[in-house]
Amino acid sequence: MSCRIIVNIIKDYCETNNISLDLLSSDWILKLTKNNIIKYIHGYQFDLNSAGTLMVCNDKSAVSDILTSLNIPNVRHELILPGLTQEKINIANLLFNRFNKSVVCKTNNGTGGKDVFKVTDFDDLLNKMNYLFNKGEYASISPFYEIDNEYRI
Repeated sequence: MSCRIIVNIIKDYCETNNISLDLLSSDWILKLTKNNIIKYIHGYQFDLNSAGTLMVCNDKSAVSDILTSLNIPNVRHELILPGLTQEKINIANLLFNRFNKSVVCKTNNGTGGKDVFKVTDFDDLLNKMNYLFNKGEYASISPFYEIDNEYRI
């Protein structure tokens, strides 16, 4: 059961109205599906207008979660909320090892390559996460891929 009241309310509504509900990004992104129509709720922003869609598009982990839920290949981005608790250190360690100890740690929102770090040492990963958290940012951890050309769509 989610700790966010809105999630529980939406979950009850979806059950009552035969709407499929997928909880993504630590229950921050809600994917509602009915009759092959998909709508998203991002935090407290409903997909009733382009504002909700824009928020999803500007959120690296949300886009990754949504693409994954639709079976579309993508570079996995895992959201880490601010605050370096033991639970988040454990999650970071799990991701660091899952991604072969070569990760990219960056702000979850943002563009232009600012505050993007390639990390191959776990203590350095924690330092970079803490740096982002101290700036009030959410962190995103993804595997590092050596690429020749990058195409973004």
